[in-house]
Amino acid sequence: METIELTWDQFEEQYKPIQNHITKRDEFNGWLFETYGEDNVYINRFAKEHAENVWTILDIGYLVIGSGWHFVDRFGYIITEIPFESNQDITVFDQEDIDHEMEVELDLEESEDDEIVKRMEDFFRFGGFEFRITSSSGELIANKITGEVFQSEIYPRGDPSIKNIKTFDIEEYKRYYEVNEMPESVDILDLGYDYEIDGKLAYEEPAHHWRKETKKMRKGKDI
Repeated sequence: METIELTWDQFEEQYKPIQNHITKRDEFNGWLFETYGEDNVYINRFAKEHAENVWTILDIGYLVIGSGWHFVDRFGYIITEIPFESNQDITVFDQEDIDHEMEVELDLEESEDDEIVKRMEDFFRFGGFEFRITSSSGELIANKITGEVFQSEIYPRGDPSIKNIKTFDIEEYKRYYEVNEMPESVDILDLGYDYEIDGKLAYEEPAHHWRKETKKMRKGKDI
């Protein structure tokens, strides 16, 4: 098997990819045939008779074109006027795309580093002034003074939406229980909070019936 690497310009010049005349897509200079629908039906039929004219766009962390009709890592298909030889394994790549993907990966690594720094800043910012909020879905850590959530842990079968909670209403809690500061741990049902939904903040009231029953229990009354 002969292994060959080409640039996109070389590929276009040597093999002459055709336009998608089925669904007339614009991607990849109009060459892209999708992996579903009418495009896929056409490709399946065409490849059985003209296998050396079919190429696969592969997503391997960045996009390349590989000679042949493939399924693993496929992004789409291309048909060319000029067939490749059956003993050739050709890969077409765009160095700009590869460089771009490497830049994205570096940006992600930097973002992860920034997250570590943020957690350290949170530790020094909130150290000694945090309280724990418990629930059946997970636990959150918030600032005793501002109510701001800065850490959350979701249980394996917990509701991930608790991560949308931004701030707990600690002033309402202190007024209701007539206390000056927050305890070390509070059940989430005992707190009102602001949470984000569809890019906007909404307010969830405390579970008033639950907290009344709990308050009676704390005072040693029958319920």
